[in-house]
Amino acid sequence: MLKGLETGAVFHASKDGSQTADAIVILGTGVLGNTPEYDMKPQPGALLIQRLRYGLKLHKETGLPILVSGGSRYNINEAQVMKAFLEEHGATVRWTEADSRSTRDNARNSAALLGQSRVLLVTHAWHMRRAAGEFERAGFEVTRAPTARFGTRLSPSRFDAWLPDVRYLRKSQLALHEYTGMAWYWFSK
Repeated sequence: MLKGLETGAVFHASKDGSQTADAIVILGTGVLGNTPEYDMKPQPGALLIQRLRYGLKLHKETGLPILVSGGSRYNINEAQVMKAFLEEHGATVRWTEADSRSTRDNARNSAALLGQSRVLLVTHAWHMRRAAGEFERAGFEVTRAPTARFGTRLSPSRFDAWLPDVRYLRKSQLALHEYTGMAWYWFSK
């Protein structure tokens, strides 16, 4: 199910130093609040760490400034958690968009901070189609920078390809969420 969502090539920074964007925008996707091992300081969830690590890599390769985008839930602000993680790893976050409740909000609120500009959009490959569409509707010129492709197995053997695996339930949930979001946005245009 996810493979059909994961379109587009992997982004590679230009070798000649030319830029295809003015900023890197990293979209949120969930934080952990119950973290006694971190003195209850909220931490990025596993999916969010994948996006943050790729955004950090692109920042180091391109030198582009970073915007993080994510809202609050359960009194935890996702954008602030993202900013703290990136700064702990040596990046400077120039813009923090902290009011989003959806991908559409991510795009609209980021446009209010950046204006119409060219962005490297960092999100999961399965989320990119919907996210890029919303950012383009908000006036951005989007260069897609997808990460963590889940739809392709690395090297399935003939035997284990038929065995049940709980990871595929999670992938199905992600795909269904994404297809539902795409339908909702299509109907609510």
